[in-house]
Amino acid sequence: MTVPELSALSTGKFRTVPQRNDNLVVRRKADAFSAESRRMLAYLAQPTDIDPEVDILETTEIFGEASDEDDAFARNLPTGFAAVAARHRVVGGVLTIRQNYNQSGTFTPRGRKAIFVGVLRLPDEDAARAVGAELAAAASAQTPGQHSIPVPDLAQTLLGSADDELGDSFTAHGKYVVITRIRIPGPDAGLLATQTARILDKQFTLLDEYVPSRADDIPGLPELSDELAESALPSGDGLYGRFGQHLAGVYGPRAHAHLERNSSAAATAFADAGVDLIARDGGIVYRTRDLAAAFRLQLALTEPEPTDQPVPTPARLVDARCFESKHSMGPDGTYFSCVVVYGRYVGVVRTRYGDPKTEWTLHQAISAQYAIIARSE
Repeated sequence: MTVPELSALSTGKFRTVPQRNDNLVVRRKADAFSAESRRMLAYLAQPTDIDPEVDILETTEIFGEASDEDDAFARNLPTGFAAVAARHRVVGGVLTIRQNYNQSGTFTPRGRKAIFVGVLRLPDEDAARAVGAELAAAASAQTPGQHSIPVPDLAQTLLGSADDELGDSFTAHGKYVVITRIRIPGPDAGLLATQTARILDKQFTLLDEYVPSRADDIPGLPELSDELAESALPSGDGLYGRFGQHLAGVYGPRAHAHLERNSSAAATAFADAGVDLIARDGGIVYRTRDLAAAFRLQLALTEPEPTDQPVPTPARLVDARCFESKHSMGPDGTYFSCVVVYGRYVGVVRTRYGDPKTEWTLHQAISAQYAIIARSE
């Protein structure tokens, strides 16, 4: 590890000292819902567990307070979800969507495929059954010509599809509703049903392991209180805040894999590097086993995708690795990214594509993130 003089780093307007993350303070009901939803991500099935080719992240979202107009979570569910959520008191939720193609359409080795899986937590089993039925009815109303397909070994589940290529299901499981949506390359009702059964089986098993937090315990959750959160570059200063303020928080490695562009590779890299905790805000900080593990994780996080290309690194950050990712799906779209190592920690920042000062801003942001980690020791 090559350590520069921190005062010599060019950090521009970005903050360079650890500070309390106000995004993690529970002030409203939505803050508590978001904190518990971040925990739930560790118990959400990975689409790549069902089909390894469906590995390109489109989005991962958590439930806070649903609004059909401006909430990213609600936009991925049937119209009217916000009203259903309020009426039946949804208290947490997570969803993820992965596919095998990107915005340029280049990743289509065997035709277009996608898998959506989501979970809603309700106060009781009656509410879960009601929400499942109402969302299924709303989805059917939005898709003219939809018919039902039985799912093997799951009598309570009917898969809705209009063309046997895209099908969705809404299944109550105890106090939860499991939502799936699958796209396959061509019409095949049997394959849709089989894929749905596999997702549901995996998701039911994970939910049976999940122990929900009591409402009074939520403000003290590790996801809200761990000191590592103070090491992440804060959002709110502008261009670099690419990760979504509503996703700010502290995650375990299994939960954060849903937010990585390659979940399977990330899970393997996390295990190899002994990652036990990840803080996410304007930047991301990964805590690994030791320095050697941190460098291995840096290499894994910068493993080039077909559309990536390297970009210059800040002159004084010898250990930084930076790249440009083009035509990427997911919440970050096309972006520039830098990854740096300090001790057992790995820091990441990203900047939006298209700004004329992108490279300069990227260098300042990663320098600030490095300084914060160094001063957190």
